[in-house]
Amino acid sequence: MLSVIHSSKLALMKKLCVIILLSLSGCSAYFRDIEIEKDCYEPFDQKVSEFFHQSQNGDVFVWEVPEGYVDAEFFKKNYIQGNLIPDNYTSSNVIISAQSNIKLTGRIFKFWPSWAEYHIGGGRKNIQLEASINGKNYLIFDSYIPKTLKESIINRCKFN
Repeated sequence: MLSVIHSSKLALMKKLCVIILLSLSGCSAYFRDIEIEKDCYEPFDQKVSEFFHQSQNGDVFVWEVPEGYVDAEFFKKNYIQGNLIPDNYTSSNVIISAQSNIKLTGRIFKFWPSWAEYHIGGGRKNIQLEASINGKNYLIFDSYIPKTLKESIINRCKFN
C-alpha cells in the first residue's frame, strides 16, 4: 500500500515538473531582452548587391515580422519592418532589388536570449544592424554583417 502511494506521488511530481518546464519554455520569450545602441559606427550608404555580396543575384528578401511574434510590438514601436536576408527561405514576396541603396544607420539592436531560449533552444546573444531602404527600416542578422564592419563597431555596442 505504501509503495502505491509513493508511486502516485512520484508520478504527480513528474507531471508537475513537465508542466513547469513547458510553461517556462512557452513564456520564456517574454523574459528576453533587447537594447538599442546609437552611434555604434559611422553611418553609410551602399548598393544592396555590394553589402550582401553572398546573395545569388544581388537581390535580398524581407523576412517580415509576423503579427503574433513575441517581439512584434517592440519592432513596430521602433519602426522595424523585418529582417533583410540574402536567401529566399521566407514566405514573403517582398524583394529588395540589388540596385537599391541601403543606408546603414549606425544603430545596433542587442539581443539577449531568455533562459529557455539559451538552454533549450540554443539561442545566443547577438547584434543586428539597423538599415533603411526607401524609407523603411529593417534589421540585418549578425551572420550577414561583413567582418570589416563588425570590427569597426565600438565596444559598448558589442558583446565582449
